[in-house]
Amino acid sequence: MDLTTSFGAMRNGYIDVTILGALQVDALGNLANWAGDRAGKWWPGIGGAMDLCYGTPKVIAALQHTGKERTSKILQRCTLPLTGKGCVKVIVTEHAVFDVLPEGLMLRELFPGTDVDYLRGITEAEFEVSPSLTEMSFGSGTDTV
Repeated sequence: MDLTTSFGAMRNGYIDVTILGALQVDALGNLANWAGDRAGKWWPGIGGAMDLCYGTPKVIAALQHTGKERTSKILQRCTLPLTGKGCVKVIVTEHAVFDVLPEGLMLRELFPGTDVDYLRGITEAEFEVSPSLTEMSFGSGTDTV
């Protein structure tokens, strides 16, 4: 669909879920997906993500768990300019899936072979572990080529 139609759909409540890339997310469900001018280096602007943050009931943030220097991108509080405040409901990385709850982050799924201690070491934000923690699933196993 074209840009006008997509913005109309989200602003009028026709979109239930959106998945947004993120540079940072935090324990409060805040999302930062733009950085502006950083040390003379151009970064993409905010674009339509702000509309999606506030026009969609469920926002899923998809991002790499750590940056180039192995610094966490899941923070206690975002340090970059916010795109959306308290909008993220689920965080998905290559290592884990977290639910963002009013009381904080809840680890729901782990990548096979990853353990909770390792995850705590690469995650700045504090999180609780769900009693029903499972490994990430990548399909039903019945897919055929």
